[in-house]
Amino acid sequence: MTQDVSAPPQSGALTRRAVPAVVVVAGAVAGFAVAKGHDESETGPGANAAGGGGASGGTQLATLDQVPAGGGVVLDKAGIVLTRDDAGNVHGFSAICTHQGCTVSDVTDGTINCPCHGSKFDAATGAPVAGPAGSPLPPVDVTVRDNAVFTAPAGGGGGGGGGASSGQLATLDQVPAGGGVVLDKAGIVLTRDDAGNVHGFSAICTHQGCTVSDVTDGTINCPCHGSKFDAATGAPVAGPAKKPLPAVDVTVRDNAVFPS
Repeated sequence: MTQDVSAPPQSGALTRRAVPAVVVVAGAVAGFAVAKGHDESETGPGANAAGGGGASGGTQLATLDQVPAGGGVVLDKAGIVLTRDDAGNVHGFSAICTHQGCTVSDVTDGTINCPCHGSKFDAATGAPVAGPAGSPLPPVDVTVRDNAVFTAPAGGGGGGGGGASSGQLATLDQVPAGGGVVLDKAGIVLTRDDAGNVHGFSAICTHQGCTVSDVTDGTINCPCHGSKFDAATGAPVAGPAKKPLPAVDVTVRDNAVFPS
């Protein structure tokens, strides 16, 4: 989704490796697919089972009830998958398979599963355990408090994003006009076109799961095999990638970018 900087809207979108430079996902989670889940809290790829959260801040991704013990939930719009292990720890990962960029479908029997080519990832670590994927799912930092899962409070992070309050991904100054910023820990890339619209996309290349490196000359660029994606639409325009970067809904208000 895109947001016109000149007229900040009230709603937006998005996701994060839990955010240092970002926060992942859509506000109370719009649309998610449930699998078998697990319980408890934690910060970082896995959130502490005690459930207590750190300082307030971050965007609510789901309630603990939506992350079943021993299973998980796929937050399609946020591009995040949350899992809950037997000890009650909640873990967050990018929901984009590192094989060819499909979105994972569910969490069952201790694995996060991709429906496209059979790749499976360990539900507690994100490591590939079956199928063609060779790289782990990027972790997304999350925290648990008040019986809900949130993106971790904003901090510094990849490429320079990082907000201070409730789910902020970056300030507008950090998303240069005609360019963009890669929020490594959030797994998101933000771009800003010449008309002032801010766009959000997954930062995971749909070719073989590398993280894109930068935004230059109107394209989002992958350093691994030369894939390039249109900075305004996410469509592949050069290199081996054939699928577009999944869009991440964002909104702009108070001169900052937030997940919708």
